Amino acid sequence: KKALESHRVELASLAKKQEAASKSTPGQSEPPTKKQKTGKQVKGGTIVKSMKVAELREEAVARGIDVKELTHINKDSLLGMLVVGSPCIIKTDAWDKVVSLRKKFAEERQKAEQLERQRRQKAA
Repeated sequence: KKALESHRVELASLAKKQEAASKSTPGQSEPPTKKQKTGKQVKGGTIVKSMKVAELREEAVARGIDVKELTHINKDSLLGMLVVGSPCIIKTDAWDKVVSLRKKFAEERQKAEQLERQRRQKAA
């Protein structure tokens, strides 16, 4: 039990260090931990307790968690799964690119299906 507790403490301190490193920017006038205490979502895009359930579910889906598993999960459980302080995927530029590519692929798929239907109608 002592070993497990020491690993938990070590993991928590590493998470805090990683969070502080990802939040710090040159010329920042206040320490990053001060922003976290306000309960507001920081620009760096981390999971915070003040996030709405819809945002947390979207983040969980982005991380590959099945939508069916998320239907009856409350906010506290979602926060536990996603880990408060961890990077938020949906707040990144890369995620915006993923979403735009998915949209583009869906549009191309629809066009291909429409062309296939037209081809079949002409052949019939």
